[in-house]
Amino acid sequence: MSEEVIATRILKDGEELLIKIATPPLSKILVNVFLKTPELSKTEHESRMRLFGAFRNQSSDYFLVGELNGEIAGTLWYCTAANCRETAYMGEVFTEERQRRKGIATKLLEVAVDIFRKGGGRSIYVTNLCPRAPHEFYRKLGFRAYGYGQQSYGGIIRLIVNGRTEDFDGDYYKYDSITSIRNVNWGDLPHFIALLNYPHEWIVRAYNFGLIGPAVFDELGRSFMNFMKTVKPGNCCLVLEERGWSEQHIPRLFCQEASLMSRQSIFSFTRTTMERHHIC
Repeated sequence: MSEEVIATRILKDGEELLIKIATPPLSKILVNVFLKTPELSKTEHESRMRLFGAFRNQSSDYFLVGELNGEIAGTLWYCTAANCRETAYMGEVFTEERQRRKGIATKLLEVAVDIFRKGGGRSIYVTNLCPRAPHEFYRKLGFRAYGYGQQSYGGIIRLIVNGRTEDFDGDYYKYDSITSIRNVNWGDLPHFIALLNYPHEWIVRAYNFGLIGPAVFDELGRSFMNFMKTVKPGNCCLVLEERGWSEQHIPRLFCQEASLMSRQSIFSFTRTTMERHHIC
């Protein structure tokens, strides 16, 4: 798909920033641009396949670029599940070194958040790679440390764009009796990151990804990449999800090695856990 101009913004130095958005499959030019960003250049092959639209039936991916005088000066990417636009995971927020200190990343992020909000979005999660990531940059735009990220310098930060921050989790994860089970897919990345850092003791954190302990830090969403590698014949990975307040289906539990657990057992385990902790 070719890029579409969605906004223009005036920068600190008076220059006009042209902001474009594209959805996969990206043009060859944009593929090359995003492959050079610090985050994507270090991720695995499966993650890069988003650029080519490999997961477009499962994940809705949005790639934003900011242009100055016809040259790309900044980038941003975020994704949601194809069937649930309420939660997003964001990355590739990058500005070319010679174009920094002009406010390009801020303008890109403001436009992205506006698009996400108008599409029914509620919360955005970002991996905070401190000290490399400009923590204060996100904080000025409303992002706050989330879950176990509040106990350490690194971790996940979150922006609530629709709903009250103080009771967002209680509302979002409120138990609903309409529950179903399906196979995991690549669109589950935002919900996986959110659940991984959900600050409640009833969630079991016993992952084989090196993410065990009180300070969970999922750098670049790598735990999700590792989780997806287990999706193969004879080793099912299932997601238990419930119908949310806006009729969208919200994942509540990711189950690895699910071939050893019946679907009825997953229902019983989740219901018992929620009742024990007064979530339903």
